Amino acid sequence: MDTRTAAPATVGDILREEFITPDMHTLYDLAANIEMDVDQLAQTLSNEHQLSDAEADRLGEYLGTGGEFWKNLRDGHLRWKNRTNTVG
Repeated sequence: MDTRTAAPATVGDILREEFITPDMHTLYDLAANIEMDVDQLAQTLSNEHQLSDAEADRLGEYLGTGGEFWKNLRDGHLRWKNRTNTVG
């Protein structure tokens, strides 16, 4: 696989795979703890909503990852998406 064209992980991918598990957090608990509407969080998980900087900061603070982690995931995927849309 050509890693230059492979889609990078999204915020939703990492949240689903690493943080939204039966042992750790439910969608409702996480939404409440980061002061985010549960529907908007669900849209983030399905890659239909991009986190704002404020949402990324709250998520990072709550999960102990820092907001920059989530912003970098978001921005990296957006850069990839823009690059692949202009190449075609």
